[in-house]
Amino acid sequence: MSDPVSLALGLFSLGVNLWGSNKARAAAEQQSADYQIQAEINRQIGAFNAQVAEITGEDAVSAIADETSKLIGKQKVAFARHGIEMVGTPYFVLGETYRMGLKKAQQAYFNAQVQKINAQHTAATAVAASKASASNYSYQALSHTLNLFQNFMDGVQMVQSHIGANATPSQNPPNIFNLEAQAERIVVPGLDPNGVVS
Repeated sequence: MSDPVSLALGLFSLGVNLWGSNKARAAAEQQSADYQIQAEINRQIGAFNAQVAEITGEDAVSAIADETSKLIGKQKVAFARHGIEMVGTPYFVLGETYRMGLKKAQQAYFNAQVQKINAQHTAATAVAASKASASNYSYQALSHTLNLFQNFMDGVQMVQSHIGANATPSQNPPNIFNLEAQAERIVVPGLDPNGVVS
């Protein structure tokens, strides 16, 4: 016969395992959900930073263009004030001023594009890392769910073993699927077990 105290201790231990597995499963699911949220936040931050880099670059290009225009205007006024005609060298000077301004504007635009790409790359890396962590915790949650099922089945087996060990043959229900065993138990009045009619 199985000891009821052992059964109670076994079921208590099983209950603790079930509780622990369920708590771990819930924590893993929450971590997975948190990382999914973090992935979306990282994506939004990356998009924002890329947009800021682009706007900053456009502003820098615009400021350089304004500065270049003002400088060319000042140079024209200076040439005119000194009575210098706008031919030859003065035009060359204005052209150089314009070329230098254009070069600065192109560099500012290039720098802004690099910052934009860096922001997008950083965001994509952060999103990928967050999604990988979310997937990892999803698999952990699945593993804990399988542990819950295994622990539950262990408990069912433990109870069945206890019931089977404590049952007497008359308490065991007949196995209705074993027809040979059922046929042996059938008693026909007037027929002895050896098949001789009385």
